[in-house]
Amino acid sequence: DLPKQNIQHWEETLQIATKLPIQHLSLYNLTIEKQTVFFKNRQRIKSLLASPEESASMFTSAMRILGEAGLCQYEISAFAREGKESLHNTGYWLGRPFLGFGPSAFSYWDRKRFSNHASIHRYAECLERGLVAVDFEEKLEDAAHLSEHFIIQLRMMQGVDKSRFESQFSKLSPEFLEILKNLTLEGFLESEQTSWKLSRKGILFYDHVATELVDIEGI
Repeated sequence: DLPKQNIQHWEETLQIATKLPIQHLSLYNLTIEKQTVFFKNRQRIKSLLASPEESASMFTSAMRILGEAGLCQYEISAFAREGKESLHNTGYWLGRPFLGFGPSAFSYWDRKRFSNHASIHRYAECLERGLVAVDFEEKLEDAAHLSEHFIIQLRMMQGVDKSRFESQFSKLSPEFLEILKNLTLEGFLESEQTSWKLSRKGILFYDHVATELVDIEGI
């Protein structure tokens, strides 16, 4: 998002971008986080940003323009030329374990996620004293763990491979399958023989899909 940006300006920006020698583009709306200058000025900033309807139109035009230029959408927010998909980010979406080093670094290992101290002084102090520099740690219960991985994998345009997911984790519960069925009937998902995928509508309303799935007690 840029202040007072409209769809005409946005499409002109996309046309310029597609003429550059780039291999990959990631598109995200501005998220205003607490304890930032943006947050302190959020009321003034929000009045300058596109409405949800305008943002949806901009994203739809981006999918069309970038696709025509050979930048294929392989994840909700990621577009790349053939063979240039981000291996780093794809690992996150497919649930690959990873370790982060340094202040504020985030890790996911042995079904636990944890982050280091944000303060470089606190981080250095822990290392000097031979202490673990982890500031936050969380291990999800089985149902939440599986649900989260399903939701994240659903961000990929290839969708969630049914047999691969169940062999990696476990069989999906009847309750979870019922929600998937309802989301399919509502047009948010496409259920194929081997996978579940977001529909065109589901791509635009992924947050709704994720909310429907994340609150299920059993998977």
